[in-house]
Amino acid sequence: MLARVEACQVSEDALTELERTRRVLREEINAHKQHVIEHKKHIIDKTRLLNNLVDINRLPSEILAEIFLHWRAATRGVGQYGVKRWIQIAHVCHLWRGIALSTPRFWSEFVADQLDWTREMLSRSKRAP
Repeated sequence: MLARVEACQVSEDALTELERTRRVLREEINAHKQHVIEHKKHIIDKTRLLNNLVDINRLPSEILAEIFLHWRAATRGVGQYGVKRWIQIAHVCHLWRGIALSTPRFWSEFVADQLDWTREMLSRSKRAP
């Protein structure tokens, strides 16, 4: 009987040690995840700074918006995989996305083919003709 009690105690001690090890490992993993998040933010910030140094991105936002409107007119239609080709301009970089999203005329012409898309286009186009 005493041997059984001692075996149970050893077993409980081993479980406690396992739980302690798991907790330490989870804490280490969470710390590493936080470092990764911080590094990703740093990379994004540096990439944005680098993108701002590209010659075209030094043009005034109003000029880029006009260029985007010409791009939109030149790429009417649907691209590969059903993505509207002209919208890809908003996926180039953070600056271009911001300009595209803040240019209501960029969103004012659309085909009402999907309800969610139509609502989003109406919202983004504001009162543009």
